[in-house]
Amino acid sequence: MNAPTYTISTKAIDLVAQIAERVGEIKGAGEYSRNLRLRKINRLRSIQSSLAIENNTLSLGQVTDIIEGKRVLGLPLIHAGAGYQFVPQLITDLFLWAKKTDIHPLIKSSIVHFEIEFIHPFMDGNGRIGRLWQTLILSKWNELFAWLPVETVVYENQQEYYDALQAAGRTADSGVFIEFMLSAVLKALDELPNKKITDIFTDIITDKLSKTEWDFLEQIAGYLDKNGEITNYRARLLTNKSDTSVKKYFAKFVEIGILKMEGQNKGRKYKRI
Repeated sequence: MNAPTYTISTKAIDLVAQIAERVGEIKGAGEYSRNLRLRKINRLRSIQSSLAIENNTLSLGQVTDIIEGKRVLGLPLIHAGAGYQFVPQLITDLFLWAKKTDIHPLIKSSIVHFEIEFIHPFMDGNGRIGRLWQTLILSKWNELFAWLPVETVVYENQQEYYDALQAAGRTADSGVFIEFMLSAVLKALDELPNKKITDIFTDIITDKLSKTEWDFLEQIAGYLDKNGEITNYRARLLTNKSDTSVKKYFAKFVEIGILKMEGQNKGRKYKRI
């Protein structure tokens, strides 16, 4: 059995430690595990982003339609495979190694993701399959990863994703790709709320918010808690709301004193008070 070649850097070890700590915080708070609506939104975001990474133009609404059994037409994707005569043995070796290794699941999942891309067993969808296996391995480690929208972070950093794949491919060592994926996982975790909204925004007057306004605030709360500020663009990515709706919600939050606005036009940001 041929084992994958990989280098575990000091940076990768540090990222694993940070991720484990963040997972513990989120699990301890319990807010995300109880929020079924937010979990559903993140699952849909992950599916749509995974398709977009492969240049599929299906919208989040179309992905939702597919899940609900409706027919949707999408653009075909074609990718050339390579070394087909070696694929069965390479894939067999990869999964035998994955089954037997005692390396941390965060590292193992990234290696499996990269190796599937590197082996390229299918004409199309190798990236999606690689990311699917990474999610599966991580979900077996902690159920939180079944809902974590890592795909969205990868999509937002698509060029860096491809650069990491290419850099690792040139050396046939997944070390640089491991670092990228661990950074993406940590970023996705940082966007999840690990506190109640009323702990993040201590002065919220709940009777001043409608259900849709409260839901919107809930979806951006984790990002705001971590970063202290948010842009219209980032809020649209997190909530799948239109630009008009996002502006309306932010105007309401500024009006009642939850957030303050700074800057104009594309430079506009909303900050916690």
